[in-house]
Amino acid sequence: MNRASGAMVAANLFQSAVSTGSQRASLQYIFHRIRLNLVPFNAQDVYQICLVAYNSDTIDLMADAEVMRGVADSFNRADQSVLTPFQASLVVDTLRKAGINASSKEVMVPEEDAVSPETLLDVLRAMNVHGGTRDEKKIAAVLEKVPRLLDEFSPSQLALALSELGKLRCSDADAMHKIAKRLFNFADDVGPLEASLVAKSLAMTRGTPYTTLRRAFSLAEQRISDFQPEDYTNTLVALQNAGRQYTRTFTKLVEAGLEHVENMDATTLTAFLVTFTQLEYTNREHVEIFADAFVDVANDLDEKTLVQAFVALQRLNLLHEDVFSSLVSCLLRYAALLDPRHLAPVMDVCSSAAHNSDVLMKILLDRAFECTRYLHPAALAEILDIVAHYPPAHTHPLVDVFGRQAQLRLEIFSSLDLARATRGLAHLGYRNPEYYTQAAQKGFMYGFKDWSFLEPILMGMSYSEEVPIRTIKVLASFTAPMAKSMSLQEVERANRYFLQMKCEEDFVYRALANRVMHFVKEITPDMPQELQQLVQRGAVNRMSEV
Repeated sequence: MNRASGAMVAANLFQSAVSTGSQRASLQYIFHRIRLNLVPFNAQDVYQICLVAYNSDTIDLMADAEVMRGVADSFNRADQSVLTPFQASLVVDTLRKAGINASSKEVMVPEEDAVSPETLLDVLRAMNVHGGTRDEKKIAAVLEKVPRLLDEFSPSQLALALSELGKLRCSDADAMHKIAKRLFNFADDVGPLEASLVAKSLAMTRGTPYTTLRRAFSLAEQRISDFQPEDYTNTLVALQNAGRQYTRTFTKLVEAGLEHVENMDATTLTAFLVTFTQLEYTNREHVEIFADAFVDVANDLDEKTLVQAFVALQRLNLLHEDVFSSLVSCLLRYAALLDPRHLAPVMDVCSSAAHNSDVLMKILLDRAFECTRYLHPAALAEILDIVAHYPPAHTHPLVDVFGRQAQLRLEIFSSLDLARATRGLAHLGYRNPEYYTQAAQKGFMYGFKDWSFLEPILMGMSYSEEVPIRTIKVLASFTAPMAKSMSLQEVERANRYFLQMKCEEDFVYRALANRVMHFVKEITPDMPQELQQLVQRGAVNRMSEV
């Protein structure tokens, strides 16, 4: 089949004449060729097919997955720059209706003679399509053309523009402010969904003026009585980003939601729980009502939202044993293939809960072991810190694998990541002296903010039979001034670390001894033997100086 016949098929595919038997037979032959990718459709051909299929699919073309996949393949190979944003968007929407995720390769900003609110919105929508491309230059080009067209935008188009720009994480707060200011002039024409989307977009745009965001929330408040679950969720996400200064809006949202809480879906209820934690809502009775409603529908949640709810309930101190067991059962469905980003939050909740989570934790440890290389350095360090005091983790193969990965990532660890990873490995019994030596060198570069950053290095170094004298001296020089603010237990541990490293720096023992005497005025028989020896050593040092 040549190029001309391909174009003819695209133009005549859905003509009414297909009802005759002979033409139906021809169509089946053409469909067979499309399935085999033997019809060289160009982008305009694909658009014509999708246009008719989208509006009047009389022969159920979109029900034939193989044919639509062939059309999608043609679209991917074609020169898409000849299509307008509207045309490209229609093709993508049609393919998505047929169950095929597709995206246009290139989103073209219209020329001056083709600029209109519709064409500019098409560009923004196209960039937001699944798999689409976010292009700062194109966003800026669209925003450059918006001001002179503001009078032509309808209220719905203004709201849609703000929504699409919000999804694209637009950083031009001034442009967002101007569009919003224009929309506020037509407040009576703005529906509840539009009001919630506008609030969400403006709240997620850094630099939005307070007065603009305040008006957006006021507009949402006026529509609360007509809110659907999606509108609640949009506004709650906006409040999570906006902060506590908008608690008044949240209070109104909660009061309105109480009337519908029994009919709310799990996603909306999760959004309420998360917002309760972030805005530190104080009415426990309201919080518990939403939490009780959530537990009944928790099974409906996807993995990400379930993890958010699990963390929120823990922070709200509402993970009673029955609630905890219920959510753990839900999480077990996802645990074996849990997203690596969710491992640390779930492990953290399990480690701090007073209820048995061994079954889930075993699966999570195995999952962490599987995807060690995919973990972000901060996540790897956080997991080590979390499982440090979890006994089953000490014998898990994860310890050695995480230790090797931590050593590979030392150069990109932040000071906090370094402290967490080293503390976790030390408590888990990781005995690789090379790691701790390199960690100490990295720590010297950062300096140590306080004892919690220094102790993991000392703990790990004390495992080594031989520690370089220079390293010991540097560690001692950091420890001595910190002794003034240590607790008695911290002094005891620090003394033990230096004794195990065979440290001979008298000044550090003297500093530690002085701190002991701050708590204990004289040596008594019930004082631990190590502390007695420390105080005596410090006293000898002082006398020798005299």
